[in-house]
Amino acid sequence: MPLKNRKVVLCRRREQAGELVKALQARGIWPLVFPTFMVEPLSLEGAQAEKIRRLEEYDWLVLGSENGVRFFYQFLRAEGTLTSGSRFPEIAVVGRKTAARWDGLFPVFPVRLRSHYLQDLLNRLADLREGQPLKVLNITSQQGLENIPLKVPVGLELHRVAVYRTVPNQTLDPAEIEFVRSGNYDVVYFGSPSSFDYFRQIVGDDPLQRVAIAVSGNTTRGHLERLGFRVDIVPDTPAAEDLVAALERHFDPSIRVEEGPRLPEKPPQSSGEYLFLRACFRQPVERTPVWMMRQAGRYLPQYRQVRQRYDFVTMYKTPEAAVEVTLQPVDLLGVDAAILFSDILVVPEAMGMELRFTEGQGPVFEQPLRSEAAVEALRPLHPEEDLDFVLTAIRMLRRELEGKVPLIGFSGAPWTLATYMVEGRGSKNFLEIKKWRFGNPEGLERLLEKITAAVIAYLQAQIAAGAQAVQIFDSWAGILDPQGFRRFALPYVRKIVQAVRKPGVPIIYFAKGAGVWLETLRETEADVLGVDWTVDLGVARKLVGNRMALQGNLDPVALFAPPEVIRREVRRILTRYGQGSGHIFNLGHGILPHTPVEHARAFIEAVKQESPPFHAAE
Repeated sequence: MPLKNRKVVLCRRREQAGELVKALQARGIWPLVFPTFMVEPLSLEGAQAEKIRRLEEYDWLVLGSENGVRFFYQFLRAEGTLTSGSRFPEIAVVGRKTAARWDGLFPVFPVRLRSHYLQDLLNRLADLREGQPLKVLNITSQQGLENIPLKVPVGLELHRVAVYRTVPNQTLDPAEIEFVRSGNYDVVYFGSPSSFDYFRQIVGDDPLQRVAIAVSGNTTRGHLERLGFRVDIVPDTPAAEDLVAALERHFDPSIRVEEGPRLPEKPPQSSGEYLFLRACFRQPVERTPVWMMRQAGRYLPQYRQVRQRYDFVTMYKTPEAAVEVTLQPVDLLGVDAAILFSDILVVPEAMGMELRFTEGQGPVFEQPLRSEAAVEALRPLHPEEDLDFVLTAIRMLRRELEGKVPLIGFSGAPWTLATYMVEGRGSKNFLEIKKWRFGNPEGLERLLEKITAAVIAYLQAQIAAGAQAVQIFDSWAGILDPQGFRRFALPYVRKIVQAVRKPGVPIIYFAKGAGVWLETLRETEADVLGVDWTVDLGVARKLVGNRMALQGNLDPVALFAPPEVIRREVRRILTRYGQGSGHIFNLGHGILPHTPVEHARAFIEAVKQESPPFHAAE
């Protein structure tokens, strides 16, 4: 009896786990139901509600989950539009559970097409369209919008509406949490991507290294594998008897079970072909990858053409425009990574501060923070609501960049954001923020804690939307004294790194002017340390050791020199770093606005051509 006395943790909501519990108990298995999340309906307003109200305009309605069906039904009932005479599009659902829920609520509107995977279903719809465009409405969850990347087939116009969201279960028994955290069981079973995400929030990743992982279907499996986790057990269907059969196959002694660590020591295979990501994790590469900070900027004529259509704020708040300029240096220069076009000050703006950009003056906060009451008035950040334009741009960019280069998201560091928020604008002596640093350090720490929480939420949302790496910009770290850096910068960056870390997603920390603290910067626990041009890269490598990759560090002004000088400087920096991986070539700060485009291109080509000999032994 291979299953006798096995212990299985079921990450399912209690009302959904009854049949699984009975089936497992009948085979001598000890099941523990561990409901990691609860479900909440979203209040639908504006354009999202209007999409559902105009249901008759769609050719196909696609339901992504059984909860989506339930809350979709509740919305229609509340609107008073659900009658036997209602006009529905063709119905397609993802999975047997969703179909069963639909059949229970909508018996007069039969399901005509099913699939166990949303992308497969969209592809099937494209095959059925017979040359005619199809308008498709997908009802899903907030997490589904963020975590399930889709390639929309040609000929489909896809609209997606989230009708519910999942939230962590705050009612779990502490004794159960401690048991699950121990990892002293054989299998953990996840019924949805959300159940896996909240499991990690509640108990961490350590148990996943010691137990077998089972999932309910292809959507959940795909989610785990995109995050770099290996899935051991996938039942043929989510039915209880099929889970039992899959467990028996897994634990049958006659079947060899693959051994090895649960968490990957390198990025997931889907990202393994990217030079940039491999270098971030100090893995062997055939040449040094290269990109430039501010590479989507006004030194490009194509950027200036887009800028003529929008003011700066409108440009980064319009996903289509942000996508266009993000892609420009990828297509025009051949860089090895794209970085999202946005601005670090979207975070304080989303927290309630009024921001404007003035030509020749830059960003200005009309009412800078000058009191603790103003700090207390700052709002918590809700990225899906406050910064949806950023997340939309990321999802669009992932579709455009797939197979080309990875996408970098970013945020300002808490100290740098606090500096802008307190000063109100750029400064030469940083008088106001330093008054807080020396005269009200406790008040400054309260501000930094609020900003840190906002940055964590923001970067987590970027990663969930599809960012494959994130960079934390600490542009004003260099104005701090050593004690100030340790108190007001380092701990908050480290807290962010620990909170947003995900397997396969490198975190880069760039602290301009902080080269004198290289040994201290190791304590941030980031994967990559960006250094400015004042730092000798060879010295930095010796001080940092094998704990971090290094990014940098050509002086941006060097790009105004002739191409042969640029190539010479590239060789010098490659030589200073030396043989081996773990180096991402970049400028020591952002590219300057009047840089000749052909010189930027010469820089990229010089790195590509000069760096292979430094990796010949790998």
